[in-house]
Amino acid sequence: KMMKKLGICLLTGVVVFTMLFAMAGPAMAAKGTLRVGWSIPARKWNPHLNTAVMLLGHLEPVYEGLVGEGPKGELLPRLATKWEQTKDSITFTLRDDVVFHDGTKFDANAVKANIADVQSGRYPPNAKKLIAISSVEVIDATHVRFHLNRPAPSLLYTLQRFAGLMVSPAALKSNSVDKVPVGTGPWKLDPKRTISGTKYVYTLNKEYWDPSVQGVAEIEINVLSVEQQFNGFASGELEVAGLHSAFVPRAKAAGYKILSPEGPHEALHIYDRTGKIVPELADPRIRRALSYAIDRKAFARVVLQGNSIPSTQRYLPGSQWHSEEIEDLSYNLKKAKELMAEAGVKGFTFDTYSQNAFFDMMNEPIAGMLKKIGVTMNIKSIPIGQLFVAASSGKYAASIMPLIERHPYDFYQAKLAPDAFMNPFKYEDKEIDALAKKAARMDEKSAAPLWTEMSRLAAERGYLIHIGSVHFAIMVSKRAKNVKGRSFSPYNIFFRGVTVE
Repeated sequence: KMMKKLGICLLTGVVVFTMLFAMAGPAMAAKGTLRVGWSIPARKWNPHLNTAVMLLGHLEPVYEGLVGEGPKGELLPRLATKWEQTKDSITFTLRDDVVFHDGTKFDANAVKANIADVQSGRYPPNAKKLIAISSVEVIDATHVRFHLNRPAPSLLYTLQRFAGLMVSPAALKSNSVDKVPVGTGPWKLDPKRTISGTKYVYTLNKEYWDPSVQGVAEIEINVLSVEQQFNGFASGELEVAGLHSAFVPRAKAAGYKILSPEGPHEALHIYDRTGKIVPELADPRIRRALSYAIDRKAFARVVLQGNSIPSTQRYLPGSQWHSEEIEDLSYNLKKAKELMAEAGVKGFTFDTYSQNAFFDMMNEPIAGMLKKIGVTMNIKSIPIGQLFVAASSGKYAASIMPLIERHPYDFYQAKLAPDAFMNPFKYEDKEIDALAKKAARMDEKSAAPLWTEMSRLAAERGYLIHIGSVHFAIMVSKRAKNVKGRSFSPYNIFFRGVTVE
């Protein structure tokens, strides 16, 4: 794959992103089938109706956005060759050689139709992510401008995933996308060979605008249990498979190639900060006791086999938003018990939820740790794909969930703002709100200390009990080349450029 270079020009009040080499690379002789093991089935083929990052694997072959994503989340040109951002707008220059799988031309009108679909409100989590876009102006076929009604420091990153992926306007209008995905991506879903919930087969899109990234003729995603994935990989039936922590020692002993891209940050989200359904959680001493009760180092070592970086705050050392001033919230069982006693609480129970083996792996050990201070986590099973519905329902006081938001502004909008989707009880912290609103209007360098302070306060006040950054291991066969893990996205890889020998 020919790498595309991104030139960045800083003008007065304007940031201009320009792709220096817009030409697609030479065609790659696509051959062979890449067989992948996956933990969950596809949920909805319209990407605008999804937010669960593990579903990206099903959507990656068929969909693209204006902005591409690098292995560490960096911004790359994709369907847009360049963009110019001011405080009031973002203007995109689009490729003129792209068609959707159904033959519909990709142009500025298609972009407008997609933004309208997201903003329709059918799926509030994604509609919320594009709330800064007040209108979409079609300048001409290859130029489109998003007018902004508020600061949008993270909007370009948002456009890399679900809310920014482009669907054929014809498929949106007919609702055919509900049954078959219709994007512009390098591969197409083959509905005749696909067995919903079990196996998904993708074949080459021969009209794709950049054949240099099409290394395989077919992709086959098999939905398997964690044990089936390990056994399938060991027997040579899979080229790529997720590696559950329970199988890490066996994989290492066998000498398998293992990728460990940085995964989402995991935290026990405290939704009921006013104690509406669990009165004890209104007391900050109780929330702090929960933090002291969690042995993050033991969790990382024993449960995750070392594939985790323990942390009591959202951003790790090395991040511009990491706090050196945060109070010590690490494991201290004595302190946890003292705080419970000081608050006059002997114990209490709260309901939480799990949807698969991964969430069981996260919930059960943490529940065991909290039990030592008299707190019972009652884990209920919910259907796959209902995580964010459950989080926003107001039925649960707390839950362990990933923080998939990379930029602090997205973190605030999703978890901390009074109208945040994952703040179902509409709790308001005026100090945090003021910090976020001020930071959003500043340049990145000037805003960094404010975002750091916001993150510190959220941790110290126990709105989120941080556990750490989980690295989701992926096994890769020697037959598969150029496989890259996707950061902040469990078990996902980039299919572009992968080859199979």
